[in-house]
Amino acid sequence: MKRLCAQLLAACLVMGLLVFPAGAATDEGTCGDNATWKFDDATNTLTISGTGTIVGFAYDSAQGYSKYRSEIFHIVIEEGITDVGDFAFANLFQLKSIQIADSVKTIGKFAFSDCFNVTELYLGNGLTSVGAAAFSTLESLQQVILPQGLQTLSAELFACSGLTSIAIPEGVTLIGNGALRGCRKMTSVTIPASVTQINYAAFRDCDSLTDIYYTGTQEQWEAISIDATIDGKGGSNDKLFTETIHYEHGHSFDGGSVTEKPTCTQSGKKIYACTSCPAAKMETLSKTSHTYDGGSVTTA
Repeated sequence: MKRLCAQLLAACLVMGLLVFPAGAATDEGTCGDNATWKFDDATNTLTISGTGTIVGFAYDSAQGYSKYRSEIFHIVIEEGITDVGDFAFANLFQLKSIQIADSVKTIGKFAFSDCFNVTELYLGNGLTSVGAAAFSTLESLQQVILPQGLQTLSAELFACSGLTSIAIPEGVTLIGNGALRGCRKMTSVTIPASVTQINYAAFRDCDSLTDIYYTGTQEQWEAISIDATIDGKGGSNDKLFTETIHYEHGHSFDGGSVTEKPTCTQSGKKIYACTSCPAAKMETLSKTSHTYDGGSVTTA
């Protein structure tokens, strides 16, 4: 009997090892023709490196980094990557921070949608195009700095996010359907004089919005084509007609603060904030030079 119990215990231990294997320190693979991913379970960080496009993986895929979707807390997209594919990082429910290099030019639709716990989002200064709903339902995200190269806020871009304010950069001409819909905590928005069209439901259900900072004149504001549709769901952009418009707003940036110091392997970040509106701009700080020790003599 004792021998049988011992054998059963040993079998259970073996089965336990089979069912609950110890995770590897890192895992890696490809996510594009010239792009690779590496997941470090010590820091819960997914790092994308290489060049070109990230194709990503479907949510229900057992391949690639998708199998770690409940363990990924941080995503770092390094210099060299130029494009992020559709749905590439959607539904990463534990994700907290996203850092995107200046080399990234385009982000596809729904690329980071439904990542409910993201609180930090750094968009590279090289970004020029973002697909529909790319950052929708980021419920924990309160602030974001949009790069100067954008020309359009795509449909549902930040829909149902936790943004408390946002500054749309000069150069944007179109605010798409539902771009900021359901941002119920947003109290202020900065809209540049370059905007000529604000589409259906762009600001629907922005219940807390009270201040609109506009960089153009009242005449320019009144020339903007703003969808005023009223349907069974309520006013499309009613807040833009009922709340305070601050015309001819000019930004006055502070001296900036370094939010991430550069190192010899990683560039840094410096943020400048407008003293009277939500606008902010980010400067990328160059990597520092290597600092070598006194060296050591080795023998063959």
